[in-house]
Amino acid sequence: MTTENTTLLNEVREAMDRLGIGQVQLALSCGYTQSYISKVLNFRVKMTVKLERRLTSWLSVHSMKEAVSSSEIDAIVRRLAETRPERRIHIMNILRGLADMS
Repeated sequence: MTTENTTLLNEVREAMDRLGIGQVQLALSCGYTQSYISKVLNFRVKMTVKLERRLTSWLSVHSMKEAVSSSEIDAIVRRLAETRPERRIHIMNILRGLADMS
């Protein structure tokens, strides 16, 4: 196991603890079984490149969720409501495009 993989798995474990997410939820998010996730997290099997990508993606999404508080979201929604309708439509189209990418 590479140092990068060890670091990634440690970061995933820390995020799971911080967010109160178990192996079942992580497995469902990544498209793997809980059993396989458990073996990877406990270094019993080598992590595939595909799983490494999915865990990296999962980690970035869940790190982002922590970075934005509900008060920040409320402020953004208020500012969006105050913008011109054309601009709101433009922003909504951008957000739809981003949602389609995930």
